[in-house]
Amino acid sequence: AMRFLRRLIPVAKQDKPASEKIPREQAWSFVIRELRDSDELSRTCAAAAALEIVEDGWILSEEGNQVEELAVNLLYALNRAVDCGNAGAGLPLLLAIGRMLTEAEDEGKAAKSLLSSQGQRGQPNEKRGQSLVQLLAFWLPKGVATGAMAADKGAAIAAAVAMQSLSEFEAPLPFREMRELMVCGQSTRAEPALREACRDALLLSVNCENQPQQLAYLFATSVGKGPGGEDRLADIKILRSIADRILQLLRAAQGQATDSLLAALDKAEHLLPRESQDDHAAVVSLLAEARSFRGVALNAALPEDDEEEAISEDGLADLNATLPLLSSTLEAGSRPPESPLAGAQALHAKSSPAGLIAAASR
Repeated sequence: AMRFLRRLIPVAKQDKPASEKIPREQAWSFVIRELRDSDELSRTCAAAAALEIVEDGWILSEEGNQVEELAVNLLYALNRAVDCGNAGAGLPLLLAIGRMLTEAEDEGKAAKSLLSSQGQRGQPNEKRGQSLVQLLAFWLPKGVATGAMAADKGAAIAAAVAMQSLSEFEAPLPFREMRELMVCGQSTRAEPALREACRDALLLSVNCENQPQQLAYLFATSVGKGPGGEDRLADIKILRSIADRILQLLRAAQGQATDSLLAALDKAEHLLPRESQDDHAAVVSLLAEARSFRGVALNAALPEDDEEEAISEDGLADLNATLPLLSSTLEAGSRPPESPLAGAQALHAKSSPAGLIAAASR
């Protein structure tokens, strides 16, 4: 019945005779109920119908709380898809959520419904779900895993596109998710569409990040191994954008050029890609300017919020061990260690709680 409804929605327009119209109130109730069904196939069929509802513009004309109910139940179903790791079940949900995030004609109502529904319990006895950005980031490593199927790649692309749209509402994204965008988007196994979507989502978030220490760690992140087994950094144009943002922040508050920030940049400099000599030279120049701020006292006029979020200078000995990727937890099947970093670094790390990592390792 749900499959039949999904096919009817695009063709049964409201300007048709009453006998050919779909009773919307009943259709809404049916789809929302089935999104919570215990059977995965039923939830997947309901997700496909929900996608047609969103694409057909029903969310623009509905009054009452139908859109809010749809948002809550889409996130519930996506949590369940994450629990089972089924990309086929996740794909229509990711597409529907991505479409709701980009809907402009409703003045952002659908997107706000999704954001306000994060972590809600649909029923009193249900556990709280993960945040939207965590649910989206879960699918990225699946798209670049060895032997990834078409559904895995499609889910990863849909998730990255949705993360780009989400960045327009909640930028910057948490550090762990930004790092996942970088590593998965720069993977040698990434499809061109995934590479582009990850890059766009990442740079949108980078341009809103106000913690240079976070950006320095992101800059120094290894995205894989080179031909000689050496660590490989991201594309030089991405690194240039990150370095530009770091310098913007350091120029505004030079005292943020901490030893650990500069150590991260120093660690990365000898690994810079040389595909574009102009970009390489520009990045080297930006790093040199960052070093010129070494030892400068923190500006007394720095806003109190920024002072409270200042990051400790604890060691940078093993950057990759400090904040393990979601993709690494999929392989290791274990929960990542608590981040030793304080301040904003720890706040970003906490934004990906153990619940999502546990779900990813199942």
